[in-house]
Amino acid sequence: MSNSLTIIKNPDKKRHESWRDDRDWGDIPCPARIICCGRPNSGKTLLITNFILKAKPHFEKIFIAHPSLMGDTDDDDCDEIPEYKLIDFIPIREFPKPKFFDNGCKKQLLVCDDVNLSALNKVERANYNKLVSFASTHYNLTIIIGVQDAFHQLPVSILRFCNVFNLWRYNDLLYVNLILSRMGVPKKHIEKVIDEISHYNEHDFITIDYTLDSPCRFRRNLYVPLAIE
Repeated sequence: MSNSLTIIKNPDKKRHESWRDDRDWGDIPCPARIICCGRPNSGKTLLITNFILKAKPHFEKIFIAHPSLMGDTDDDDCDEIPEYKLIDFIPIREFPKPKFFDNGCKKQLLVCDDVNLSALNKVERANYNKLVSFASTHYNLTIIIGVQDAFHQLPVSILRFCNVFNLWRYNDLLYVNLILSRMGVPKKHIEKVIDEISHYNEHDFITIDYTLDSPCRFRRNLYVPLAIE
């Protein structure tokens, strides 16, 4: 009997993208779970839009969940979000079961912008956990989460499944430490990240990229390499 594992390829993952030498650093290989965490007006939506526009090939379907579309809204027929007027998207009014994304798409995206995931009802929260932990990899679904407060708005279980973090500067650096710890950033890197981010202005951010074979784990404003390793 062989002393090594037999490799059996998973057909669900044959469409997974990977890094190549000429790939734009803003074109994160699909599927990925990406977090954008910053204060109001810091530039989270601008970064999310750039992730969408830089994707090559483009996402076949883009789904967006936003507070103006979900829950008790004044207009249940509203399908417009001014911040995403350049994007052709399908509105999400409640988080579906993972099978919803088993739709034959080769590449798709779910954006959750300013949705308090910790406040979801039991059914939606269970569905969302499965989207992050299962649907993302099996249905080639990149998920981008934009939040103002990753400590209170994101369950730890969701944070730990994400592999790209974009973090803006907060005045309370102890809070930044807590967020980084919850993200699973190694302790040896946290102090260096905090020192780096403490010099940023309100629109600068640090990218921490744990995707497979990432060309650069730590970057400022997505494209400037940082010597933090």
